[in-house]
Amino acid sequence: MKKTILILGLISAVLLPFTSCEHLLDVEQHGVTAMTDFYKTDSDAEQAVANLYYRWTTAHVHYSYVLNLMSDDMYAADARRGGNAAIEELSEFTFDGSNMWVLNIYQTLYEVNYRANVILDNIEPDSPVKKRAIAEAHFFRGWAHFYLAALFGTPPIVDHVLTASEYTQPNSDKAELWGFIQNEFATAANSGDLAEKSGPNDKVMRVTKTAAQAMLGKAYVFDQKWAEARTVLDEVINSGKYALYTGPYENLLLFQGEHSCENVLEANIIEDKNNRIGGWPACMELVFGWRAQNFHIDGDATDLHTSIGYGIGHPMRGLYDAFVEMEGANGYRLTNSLKNYDQIKAMGCYILPGVTLEQHDGIFLWKIRAQYRSFTYGGVYYGYQSHNNRRYMRYAEVLLLAAEAHLQAGGDATKATTYLNEVRARAQLAPVASATMDDVKKEKRLELHHEGVRFLDLVRWGDAPTALGNKGQAVGVFSADGTWIPDYFSNPNGGFKTGKNEVLPFPTLEMTVNKNLVQNPGY
Repeated sequence: MKKTILILGLISAVLLPFTSCEHLLDVEQHGVTAMTDFYKTDSDAEQAVANLYYRWTTAHVHYSYVLNLMSDDMYAADARRGGNAAIEELSEFTFDGSNMWVLNIYQTLYEVNYRANVILDNIEPDSPVKKRAIAEAHFFRGWAHFYLAALFGTPPIVDHVLTASEYTQPNSDKAELWGFIQNEFATAANSGDLAEKSGPNDKVMRVTKTAAQAMLGKAYVFDQKWAEARTVLDEVINSGKYALYTGPYENLLLFQGEHSCENVLEANIIEDKNNRIGGWPACMELVFGWRAQNFHIDGDATDLHTSIGYGIGHPMRGLYDAFVEMEGANGYRLTNSLKNYDQIKAMGCYILPGVTLEQHDGIFLWKIRAQYRSFTYGGVYYGYQSHNNRRYMRYAEVLLLAAEAHLQAGGDATKATTYLNEVRARAQLAPVASATMDDVKKEKRLELHHEGVRFLDLVRWGDAPTALGNKGQAVGVFSADGTWIPDYFSNPNGGFKTGKNEVLPFPTLEMTVNKNLVQNPGY
């Protein structure tokens, strides 16, 4: 088939009066399908959707970095203070629009959105496969705009593939943006074309109707449309399609818990060294894993893959103390989520003599950990790929979102209490008699720490100034002999600034090329 290339066409036009060989420029390009000939078959639609899912899966690293680093649950960390300035800026709220991770998350979300728009602009709904592709594209367009709205406030709505003349889009209207997001999720959920689970233990490796409903409910919560949120989240719960994971809690986010009854929105990663997802998205457990050169491992700890961990995202002491306050020092969920130094030493793992861990409070992440069994050697980009699936939403979050929705604006407090106590029961905690918003806030922090939920919750609850106002002003170190100095490093400029850090700045690069975009206040 022939592919028309504008530049070659112009050259042909120029040469036509002078030569009779212009036909030599009209060359059939082998192995390439023109845009006008693609998106015609079911196979084309599946390829386009696979491309969309792939970008969404690889988006997890940017999503995880940005949303977790700004919470009060984790330090930036690394081998040493100053080892990664960009993530320290995020963690301590000293970033501006030039921060690489601010740019990364902005670009990544719009890339996911672009691939959804390509499907919606080009595929006709003339078969079940194509209809499903369209429904999934609506879901991902909603998902991308949800996080753009939550993180950047009023980013442009992009509902089609832009031409060059359309690129410089202005800020969106906040109400219109949230309405657009809700409509995208509702369109996907109500299409009748998404896959669906038959029950809690059914494994569906695509976006489902109930996943779209769950994200719609979350969007309503963020928009404070409590009645709408209650209705759709109750529907997800009452569907019977999900349940809380009953296996070992320590495996909840690891490959042992993949496709469990709890995973509502999960990015599938295949254990195949010949089909790798390269770069950082391939090794999130290594990013959060304990720093390589600092530990000796023996005994029960031998499955830990700390030989190649990067030590980013160490838990802060405040998170550990919040666990102890609710569960006690030996609480079931605590001991399966975080470890103190005595606990890891009892397992046969200790910090090498003379080593000091910077940006560390002596608390070790266990909920997300690097295991030898979870890595496949790939031979490129540090040589390893984790085959742990990425979790974007769990049923526990659905229950807690529903509990919140019922506690707000005249909901059913009995339902809220039931939903909250279901999460508490799995954590082996006694039920509360009548749930309050304070109960929901505390439960949500402990259940969903390091899962990209906490920062956005603090902002929308109005709790960020108190919880994050001093973050980064004092940074701890922890030594091999067990000594913890909580304020070894200081940064007087650190901490959340009210009226500014509720949202991220639009990236400097974006502001340079888009003169119609107004920067967020304070940046």
